[in-house]
Amino acid sequence: MKFIETYWDDKSLGMRTYEIICEEKDKAELISKSIKETIDRGNNYIVVKVPILRYDINSILSAIGFIFVETQLTLHICANKFYSYTINQEKGYDISIREEIKTMDQLENIISLIGNNMFVTDRISLHNKFGNEYASIRYKNWIRSNFNKENIIIFQSYLKDKIAGFGMHKIESKKVYGLLGGVFEPYQSSGLFASGLYSELKDYFSSGYNEFIVSISSNNISVMKLYMHLGFNVSEIKYVFHNFIEEDK
Repeated sequence: MKFIETYWDDKSLGMRTYEIICEEKDKAELISKSIKETIDRGNNYIVVKVPILRYDINSILSAIGFIFVETQLTLHICANKFYSYTINQEKGYDISIREEIKTMDQLENIISLIGNNMFVTDRISLHNKFGNEYASIRYKNWIRSNFNKENIIIFQSYLKDKIAGFGMHKIESKKVYGLLGGVFEPYQSSGLFASGLYSELKDYFSSGYNEFIVSISSNNISVMKLYMHLGFNVSEIKYVFHNFIEEDK
């Protein structure tokens, strides 16, 4: 079990935030104890991620007021699978142009283009205490906190000569992790996300990286279908529960 004080979300949500990641062999009574101790702190937002087949933990969470919000799927694709799967598909994608964000002005411009309707399938958007605006603020702060980190790449994508989307990736050895990405509202029906993802994979794999990994929500069916279409496989599944604990008056 991992207990994480998600301090980067504290500012966005205006309260203490925690994430508890349960592992397959964790004992249910220890998880229950940790969750109840966190609840006793009051005025906080708690997320618990549970591996598949641990319905005993699911039952504990439901009994103390946690709500199931999504299934989190970790997907991955290796270079050889990408090339063998997509060799006849390239003509279906217009290769997009990307530019790495280098200055704070560029970063703030990208952030200013992120609207409140970009992340509507996010668990913060879906919580009746928060909603779309909080989700947008949360992601904007996350992007800012990662700017200029050595192993993080933040970029903007163009459709013709217009900035139409963005992405944020983490590099670890020969692996690339897709942390966040989106298409701005005027271009959301343009096919940019699909062409951009295809282009990113092709560029990374041709540069010597051997695996691309991403975590997505089951609430975002259209994006999940796209990853599957490009040959991604599921490597991990977790059930996600959350709860907002108000301070006792």
